[in-house]
Parts: sequence; C-alpha cells; structure tokens
Amino acid sequence: MSEQGRYKTMNFKLKNHIPECFWILVATTVITIVCFVHLPENSGWNNSLPLNGRFHIPLMVIGVVATLVIWILVNASCRNEQMRKRRLLCISIALAVIQIIIIHSFYFHTDWDVQQITGAAEAMARGESVEGYGWYFQDNPNNVFLTRLFALVFFLTGTMWGADISLFPLLCLQCAGCWICGIMLFQVSIHISHKRATAIMVFLFYNILIAASPWWSIPYSDVWGLMALVAILWTSTAAPIKKKNIRAIIVAFLSVAGYYIKPQTTLIGIAILIYFAVRYRRQILRFRRPVVNIGVAIATGIVGGWIFVHIVTIGSPLHLNSSKSLGMTHYLMLGANQKSIGIYSDDDLDFSRSYDDKHERRIAQLRETAHRYKEMGVKGSLTLWSRKNVMNYSDGTFYWGNEGTFYKEIPEHKGPLARLTRNIYYNRMLEGTHYKQWAATQTAIWFGLLLTSALSILACGKRGVTKRQALQIIMLTLAFATLFHTLFECRARYLFCFTPLFIILSAEGVNSIIDSVKRAVRKQRCREELVRP
Repeated sequence: MSEQGRYKTMNFKLKNHIPECFWILVATTVITIVCFVHLPENSGWNNSLPLNGRFHIPLMVIGVVATLVIWILVNASCRNEQMRKRRLLCISIALAVIQIIIIHSFYFHTDWDVQQITGAAEAMARGESVEGYGWYFQDNPNNVFLTRLFALVFFLTGTMWGADISLFPLLCLQCAGCWICGIMLFQVSIHISHKRATAIMVFLFYNILIAASPWWSIPYSDVWGLMALVAILWTSTAAPIKKKNIRAIIVAFLSVAGYYIKPQTTLIGIAILIYFAVRYRRQILRFRRPVVNIGVAIATGIVGGWIFVHIVTIGSPLHLNSSKSLGMTHYLMLGANQKSIGIYSDDDLDFSRSYDDKHERRIAQLRETAHRYKEMGVKGSLTLWSRKNVMNYSDGTFYWGNEGTFYKEIPEHKGPLARLTRNIYYNRMLEGTHYKQWAATQTAIWFGLLLTSALSILACGKRGVTKRQALQIIMLTLAFATLFHTLFECRARYLFCFTPLFIILSAEGVNSIIDSVKRAVRKQRCREELVRP
C-alpha cells in the first residue's frame, strides 16, 4: 500500500473512533479528579458527601474487584441457563412487588421542589386554586408538564372515587416504571453484546445501584427522567421497529417530552442526532431521499412531542408569564458560582429575579458569568470545574437526603421491616445505624462502574457496526452530560438518570477485559502444545 493510501486509511479509522477518543478523555479526567481532588475541609458542601475523599481510591479498587468477581460468577452460572422473556418478566414483577413493600415501609413527605409539584398536583386534582404555587412555576415552567401528569394520577387514584389523595399510588407507578426500564435495559444489552451473561450482569447491577436506590420513593423528575432516557435508548436500539422513519419519530417525540420532564435527558437525543448527522453528512449534503425522509420523520416527532406536551399543559390553571422564567443562562451563571461550587444559591436567584425584562435578564446573567470566569482566571476555573465533578461523581447515593428539609413528614409505620429500611436509608438528623455502611457500599459499586465504563472503548471494535454505533451514542451522551454539569448547575442527583448508560458501558468494558484474558490464555496454551515434543 502506498504512503498516501495508508494515510487515508488511518484518517478514516480515526474519524470512525472520535466518540471513543472523546469519551476516554472525559472519563479519565473525571476518574483522576475523583481520586486526587478533594473539597476544602472548611467547605459546607464537604459534609454533603457520604464519605471523606481519602477513601475514594480504596473504594474504587474494591468496586472494580467486586465488579469483576460478580461478572465471573454471573458468566459461570449462565453457561447452561437461558434467561427467557417470560422468566425475566416474572422476576421483574416479583422484584417490583418487593420494591413497593420496601418503599411503603420508609417513604415520607419532603419539601424543596417536590413539595411544590405534588402540592400543586393535589390542588389540580381536587379542582382547588393553585395561586400559592405560581411563584415556583414562574421560575421553573418545565415542571408544569410533570405536575399535570401527577395531577392525573392523583385524580384517577383518589378524587375520581371520592377517596383521599395519597402519594403511595404514584410511588407504585414509579416502581412499575422502574422495572419496565430494567427489562428495556436487558434487551438493549442483548442487542449490543449478543451475550446472555452480559445482559444478566447489566440487569443485576441495575438492581443493585438503581432499583435499590431510595430515590424511587421521591416523586420528582430524577426517576421520571431516567425512565424517559431509557425509553429513548431502547427505542433507538432494541425496539422491534423495522422502519427507520417510525423509530426516528418516536425517538424525537420522546426527546421533546423528556426535555419537559428533565432537560438533561434530551442529551441522548442530541447525541443521536449529531452522531448520524456526522456519519451521513455526505448523503445529507446531496439531499438523498432516505436521509430526507429521516429528517422529515425527526421534524414530525419534534412537532408531535411539542403538541402533546402543550395538550397536557394547556388546561393548567397556572397562568405563567414566559418572560419571567429564569432561563438556562441562570443555571449557567449558577454553575460559575465559586462560593457555592456550582450548586443552588439564593443570591443568584435574587440576582435573576431583580430583572423584569427577559432580554435584559439574559444579558445580565451572561455578563455576570463572564465576569466570574474572568475574575477566577484559568486556574480558578479549573479548580471550580474539578470540585464540581467531585460533587457530581463522588456520591454513590446521588446526593440522597441533602435537599432542603428532606424528612419533612414521616408517616407512622411500625414493624421490623420499617425499622430496618429506615436504619439503612435515613441520614442527616435521622441517621440510621446502617446508613454509613449502605452509603459506602453504593459508592464503591458506583466507583467500580465508573472506572470499568472507561474500558468500554475496547468493545467498540467488535461485532460490527451495530454494536459500535450504540456504544458510541452512549459515550457521546455521557460525555455531553459531564460537560453540561461541569458548566451548568451541578448535583450528584442529576447524574442518577444517566446511571443505566454507565452500567451498559461498564458491562461491555468488563466483558472486553475477560475476553482479552481468555484469548491470551488460549494463545499461551496453543504455544505450549506446539512446543511439546
């Protein structure tokens, strides 16, 4: 092959692996920051982390070893056993019932944003006035859609039958969604890896880290955003939809609906759009018919999603002035707040509310953001971004128990199960006897998944285009999420909806390591057999 031909081949291969390069750069940076960067001891935010920074490296080692051991055990136990669809469904239903029983034993009423959304939803279901909640939705208009969905649930489970409105039926619905997502994630793993053991490993870690999380007892956008994101991933990869146009419509529709539930979930839709726009850029520039059809399908899905959201919210008794909303520039300014390390700040909220005109508010927010970065300089900005990623990625409980007056009202539940679950999940002023052990276990597992997910680049060159496409889209999504939370407001809670993607990448990374070891062992045995006389 000529020198020019080799250069073209190398250039082509490099272009095909840009998402992997982007992901490994982001992942290694985050892992390094988590291991070696610590929050200042006098920082109030340091107390929000479940563990001191000096335990991060040992916990990461424990998590990686535990992940490898679990994978080996799962792989050994699945050689002669097949996880059929009916068996998976039965297991999921049984686990959903167990999850509902556990949540019933420890669930409680909290304040912060959840109180505003559930309170407004209850008032809507009863047909009462919601004027007292207008201030909140004026600042956060996206949450109107979720509030209307909650109001519908409260109406169907309480008001329509003349019964009292209870939070528990909504939590049961969330548990059902949790296990539907588990089944979807299993199917996505089968589609990517074509290995039963890898899919079972994904399902197992989904149970350990996500389904066992107490966040399913909180009716808010974190769990609903996770469900929207998994639905988008499943539709774009493993859904039994043969026509690409129909698939594109549904993905676009879910992305728009997901934006009105939790804006970060739209990152996966953006990653899919960018990935295929770059991959098929030549066909797009030439206006090839199949590409034009996909473009029309995407536009149809976006318009359909927008219409659906507005149909749901159009009957809302909340009368909002769109010019009063804080806007994304507020959260960009908040992300540049060195004092609060990019987390919620009353001062920033007052600053944004001090401007009545929408255009003036955005200009002022952007100027303040630029001023803060200019004042911090390069070193200060890097320090801030590092500390924000420590806040984001160093908490396997995902900021559990650190929002507002978290345990505002606790229903009375007696019995050994209630005592056990509250001793495990309750923290802060009500810290249970087993909370620290649970937090350490969850953080170790989270660190193990985070580190092994970086190794998923080894899996991208295997099993053809289908596997590489799916993994590259997941890598782009997580890289975008990391950059988003580095620049905008941050919280470990915001990463909760992305954990299924980390589990997929982790499983593929571990699978690649084990396969490499097996190949090395086989080669060594073949050499030994050849050497024997």
